[in-house]
Amino acid sequence: MELASTSDDLELATPVRDLSSKWTLIPLYLRAQPLIRHHIASFNYFVDKEIRQIVRWNGYVTSEASSQWFLKYLDVRVGTPSVYEHVDVQRALTPHQCRTSDLTYAAPILADIEHYRCGQKETVSNVFIGYLPIMLRSSRCCLLRAENETELAERFRECPLDPGGYFIVRGAERVILIQEQLCKNRMLVELDARGDLCATVTSSTAERKSRTAVVLRGERLYLRHNTLTEDIPIVVVFRAMGITSAAEMVELVSWHAPLLEPSLEQADSLGVRSAPAALCYIGQRVRALLQANPWRRQESSIEQRSRRRHGIEEEARELLKAVVLPHVPCDGVDFGDKSLYIALMIRGVLAAKDNPECLDDKDYYGNKRLELAGPLLALLFEDLFKKFNADIRRHADQVLAKPSRTQDFDVTRCMRSETISHGFEHALSSGNWALKRFRMERQGVTQVLSRLSYVAVIGMMSRISSQFEKTRKISGPRALQPSQWGMLCPCDTPEGESCGLVKNLALLANVTTEEDDHALRRLVYDLGTQEIRALIEYDLVCWERAGN
Repeated sequence: MELASTSDDLELATPVRDLSSKWTLIPLYLRAQPLIRHHIASFNYFVDKEIRQIVRWNGYVTSEASSQWFLKYLDVRVGTPSVYEHVDVQRALTPHQCRTSDLTYAAPILADIEHYRCGQKETVSNVFIGYLPIMLRSSRCCLLRAENETELAERFRECPLDPGGYFIVRGAERVILIQEQLCKNRMLVELDARGDLCATVTSSTAERKSRTAVVLRGERLYLRHNTLTEDIPIVVVFRAMGITSAAEMVELVSWHAPLLEPSLEQADSLGVRSAPAALCYIGQRVRALLQANPWRRQESSIEQRSRRRHGIEEEARELLKAVVLPHVPCDGVDFGDKSLYIALMIRGVLAAKDNPECLDDKDYYGNKRLELAGPLLALLFEDLFKKFNADIRRHADQVLAKPSRTQDFDVTRCMRSETISHGFEHALSSGNWALKRFRMERQGVTQVLSRLSYVAVIGMMSRISSQFEKTRKISGPRALQPSQWGMLCPCDTPEGESCGLVKNLALLANVTTEEDDHALRRLVYDLGTQEIRALIEYDLVCWERAGN
């Protein structure tokens, strides 16, 4: 057996000389990597891992009316496709039954919770919180139980050649189009609306999404964030992070010192020379807390005065730790990694000032990412889950605020599963992803699956939709980029206003799914990568000039 496997490996490793033999590689590749694999893999990742991360980050609910009451989600999982016929009576569903009965092919979302009741903690398992539409041929689909094509056709009444990768919502087959957008957690150096140089980063984590920018206005550098009423001088930000000396800032940025002198002089003119003064300066420019936390209106004037001094500093420190660049973690009050990332953004802005060719091209395909069904459903579930918890918190405040109650508050009776179930159904049936929490207003995300031919089904599954406005007459996003070679089809695009904005994946293109990066980090360190904090200014400059 070892000799046979060795001969097969040698045969596969032999270079293909003529063109006719190369065509035999395509069926072999498609057999190992099906055309719809990226949709199914992204949905499986959402169901198996991402949904647990979202619940873990947003799974603790408290009430302002009672300091003892709480709700904590211990675990969450997705069951198999079914529907409730009566109370506590479920019936398994198949895709064929959903098509003929105008039902939604969905599975229940079950959670294990811990809450306060009757003066003690109580744990409840398998609490139903809503339905999740299931993608056909995914890990939760019942079609995977078919042992062969005959059983698939006779028992489930499904075509063995059907690729899956779509949903059945209210009897209609809906497919989520691939969405093209700029890369998250990646720095882009560009010109803003005013024509100023800026380095922007759109951070995205399971807990928070935000946008941070370092702007060069005139000769001075500023930090811009939507939670701040005005731009903050960059030297003030460094001093709030514990970097107070000018020499340490210049060494951190590793650039010409005269370029940072206007920013250093501005901070000295403002009287901000220490970390507490910098934190107070930032805390006074945070947007009104009453908009983010309406319950604070109930605080008395004495409580507000008592927390004002320390509250402003703590709020500024928490802003820098969790809101500004949230994808860069902080260990306690150690802002070392975050200050290095801000220094990297400053270097990008100063390099673009010296050389305009250092500006990033938004149309370069390396600066873009393709959102599949998994990430889009994760955003939708996060929004619906937060609404679900907000309804529970509101109901708990109303009940627990009553001075005389005849019975204890049971949180399992006020969980409205329709919030999550109807939210998924409405989004998939209409194609509108209206998530005000994340400032997302997208239309046409889903479409009815075209069944004109098998090729039409495959073509619709690999279609890519851009978020660029189709009515704008700009050639940049529509033009064929050299960076798209091998990933996008150069010919398949519609005519008219959608020309160049609606694309298709190449035949042999494959979209990878997000994975945990701990194994990659360990491998990189094992290969000899050094901590950037251990490098001095000379090493950083030499590293940059070497083309790295």
